[in-house]
Amino acid sequence: MNEQLICLKEINEENYNDCIALDVNEKQRAFVASNIYSIAQAYIYRDTVKLFCIYVGDTLIGFTMFNLEKEKDEYWICRFMIDKNYQRMGYGKKAIIKIVEFLKKERTENIKISFEPENILAMKLYSACGFKETGEVDEDGEIIMEIKIK
Repeated sequence: MNEQLICLKEINEENYNDCIALDVNEKQRAFVASNIYSIAQAYIYRDTVKLFCIYVGDTLIGFTMFNLEKEKDEYWICRFMIDKNYQRMGYGKKAIIKIVEFLKKERTENIKISFEPENILAMKLYSACGFKETGEVDEDGEIIMEIKIK
């Protein structure tokens, strides 16, 4: 399965239950909201939020949520997770790269992501995918990273 391509598919009535069932390992639960919470949150902000399942071939391995900040012409990757059964296989990096490629096609100036300061693995992953720290911290105390497109 590792040689197959990562693809993003919008959440729909056929895959949302499987998406909700995805989970991270216990140590990571403090770092990422549950997928069901994210789906509910996206319902409230449906004008600016997009939800996608992350697949390798036909296998659902993860979830991501983007938010467009129109006034700043930037996208935020506000949720990203790979299921605990598919971690440490290189899928996280491939998925982030696929997400960045997708968002570049949206003609945005910046792509931002944030992480809890204690989540060193996320910082290393995002750095390896080209994100740079901005020196900013969001209202929740998360460190902000970005990729400048233009």
